[in-house]
Amino acid sequence: MQIDVIDFVPCSKKQFRGYLTVCLPDCLGMIIQGCALHEKDGKRWIELPAKPPSGKSKTDKWSKFISFPNSIAQKQFNAMALKALDDYLSQNDDQPGEFGQNDSQDVQDQ
Repeated sequence: MQIDVIDFVPCSKKQFRGYLTVCLPDCLGMIIQGCALHEKDGKRWIELPAKPPSGKSKTDKWSKFISFPNSIAQKQFNAMALKALDDYLSQNDDQPGEFGQNDSQDVQDQ
């Protein structure tokens, strides 16, 4: 499976680093907008689009639109999406370099 990042909008708020749009050419060219890049303690991970909690309770969770059948698939997607993001950033000078090709450790199990 191939993953391409076709857009990245940087933003820095706590551990949130920006939104990316990914394309899955092997899945009929499916495009997933609104993926979130997070970074904390030198580790990075991608969260797929989700709906915020409807209640005001801190125990309410985000509702996922897209999920994986198991943690292995999720880890594989995360690793591939982060590599695609690094490739995208290295080819697009208009994006800040602090998110691409760095020494941070990528989180594979988020």
